[in-house]
Amino acid sequence: MANWKVRPTASSYQFLYNNPFSQRVLPGWYRGVNLFALDLGEFSLPPEAVGAAPLYIPVTGFDPEGTPLPVEGQFYIFSRVPPNKGYTGFCQVTFVEVPPGYRPNSLRSQADVQAAGFHLIPSDLVLLLPIL
Repeated sequence: MANWKVRPTASSYQFLYNNPFSQRVLPGWYRGVNLFALDLGEFSLPPEAVGAAPLYIPVTGFDPEGTPLPVEGQFYIFSRVPPNKGYTGFCQVTFVEVPPGYRPNSLRSQADVQAAGFHLIPSDLVLLLPIL
């Protein structure tokens, strides 16, 4: 999992942020509302030590090496944002295995993920994705 580098991009979405340091910005969803987060990378910390919140990433499966195959065009689905109690910016990835024919961004909230009943695959991957 540590070599997984595929991320959605914000290049086709306009938002107000001048990005003076050319940081990587990712689009996401929270309760059906579009948001953006800075991609500050992976961390080798126990999720419970940093208060990591669940982050849902829809995938179509995994390649032979175990690398997730993300749904092209799908934004990440955040479960906690500021000013929610306990928000830290750290996220623990849970992969959501979607069926063939899944339409990108059909899932836009943690409630959507839970209601869909798709197979959830927890991971040890912790990302730092502070919300803008």
